[in-house]
Amino acid sequence: MNAAERRLPDRFWIGLILLAVGGVALRLLYVYVIAPDVRGFGDWQYFHQQANLIADGRGFIDPVDFSLFGRETATAGHPPLWPLLLSGVSELGFTGAHAHRATGAILGGGTVVLMGLLGRRLSGPATGLIAAGLYAVDPLMVGADGSLMSECLYGLLVALVLLTAYRMYDAPSQGAAAALGVAIGFAALVRAEALLYVPLLALPLTLRWTSGRVRGLAVALAAFAVVVGPWTIRNAIVFDRPVAISNNGSQAMSGANCPQTYHGKDTGLWRVDCISPQRPGENQAQAANRWTREGLGYMRDHAGSLPRVMIIRLLRTWDAYQPWRMVAFAEGRDPDVERAGIVVYWLLFPLAVAGLLVLRRRGREFLIMIAPAAVVVLVSLFFYGTPRFRHAADISIIALAAVTVDAALRRWRPPRAPERPAG
Repeated sequence: MNAAERRLPDRFWIGLILLAVGGVALRLLYVYVIAPDVRGFGDWQYFHQQANLIADGRGFIDPVDFSLFGRETATAGHPPLWPLLLSGVSELGFTGAHAHRATGAILGGGTVVLMGLLGRRLSGPATGLIAAGLYAVDPLMVGADGSLMSECLYGLLVALVLLTAYRMYDAPSQGAAAALGVAIGFAALVRAEALLYVPLLALPLTLRWTSGRVRGLAVALAAFAVVVGPWTIRNAIVFDRPVAISNNGSQAMSGANCPQTYHGKDTGLWRVDCISPQRPGENQAQAANRWTREGLGYMRDHAGSLPRVMIIRLLRTWDAYQPWRMVAFAEGRDPDVERAGIVVYWLLFPLAVAGLLVLRRRGREFLIMIAPAAVVVLVSLFFYGTPRFRHAADISIIALAAVTVDAALRRWRPPRAPERPAG
């Protein structure tokens, strides 16, 4: 190993840290200067208010019920990890929306670092720095990290899931299986669809470990259960029925399956006025079970329209149907930044497809990188379509695009002259 090769790891980490600092600075600029006012209504208000209620010692109660009626109603309306993290910021006295958005901006710096490590694993240090740089400046990622929505934490954990999946692929062990189970567990406590990474990643990666497949799978599932179990047990006690992560999927199921979302301009979307009111005496889990039945019943009764609606859902999520109108549904994000992000996404997507081909040609594992897109497709098909659901896939898109950019730069870079012997 020559001197330049020995210096390469140091140069990688210096570059990665600088990119992370720059990414945080850009996000804080977005929060405090570019888009100081959070736009519109949405779940960002739920997370913000619930975090402050947790800090006040009221626990996980419905912030809407509390603000409108003063009722302390137990809730599992959303997974707990994002408001719980924000409640720690509130405990320090930073209870405003800007402070909570700045928390996401700082987490974005952590995601920059993980993107660098993921890119390095895919195709070397240069790819890592390109992936980190792309994530640091991508308008969609900047807007998401500063939106006060859970995507900022979810993106970080999806990158961690992919890294631990590659660790399990490269060197299977009980420790690697446990790390993968823990990463998936924490991701599921931010967005419930991350449960799908258990069958999509944990199951196949542990089963390919021929000398310890049963042990590896058991360890991964046990680690996952240790992370998710306390919240699931809390829900069973509070609602007197099982709620694995949240009741949010039931509202999505009901709100996405009604006449307004099967016909007209809102086809493939979700509408709050499609959800029947919670009945007197029902707790949130009981209402959620009813909403699920209502949504599935509408799907069954309108099965002939369902394929068309599902296709439109997918197209919405992948910004191929009414992309400029969908900007209005980007909760907590600046519209102009969101529009710029859509253009960048359209540029990155074909590069990501090319990146998959590059990895395949080199004989490197690439199916792991498809897992987030598979989750996004399943969620869109069976619930509704919105580009916000694509955030996990955007992590893969950026990393794979970096593979293509690095491959192109290598081809165009002139060959280095051989080193002349000393003396």
